[in-house]
Amino acid sequence: MARPLFGILPAALEKKLSGESDPWFDHRSPGAHPRNIGPNHLEFFADGWELVVEATGEGGIGPDTYLVYTTPLAERQQKLRCRPANPAVGYLRTTTRAGSDELDGQFLVELATCENFLTSKVINWPPQPLTVRGVFASLPPGRR
Repeated sequence: MARPLFGILPAALEKKLSGESDPWFDHRSPGAHPRNIGPNHLEFFADGWELVVEATGEGGIGPDTYLVYTTPLAERQQKLRCRPANPAVGYLRTTTRAGSDELDGQFLVELATCENFLTSKVINWPPQPLTVRGVFASLPPGRR
């Protein structure tokens, strides 16, 4: 009863409405591991998450960017694939460490449209874009 609207809202939405932070990734997230890293591309996996950030040549977010994750919606766990709006909002910034080919960087992606992962049916959630932020350090480029 102490939760907003008697607890009928998904926990992630309650967090967003209450001003709590949006999802955050970094290289220390539980189960985190990078795959296929480059100056304009990042594939990042963590427990229950898959994030692919594709950047444009200007550092903006490209149309192949997506996030797949499972969240409680309508009283059950649903696996969602979320994508940015068109035009996409966000950035991927990378720098190469001096004396090596390792990459450091940060990203921010606004995901405006989500669909059921299994059916590809677009759902009417989230009501506002979901912002995903992250940082990474000392990642060797290439495919793993």
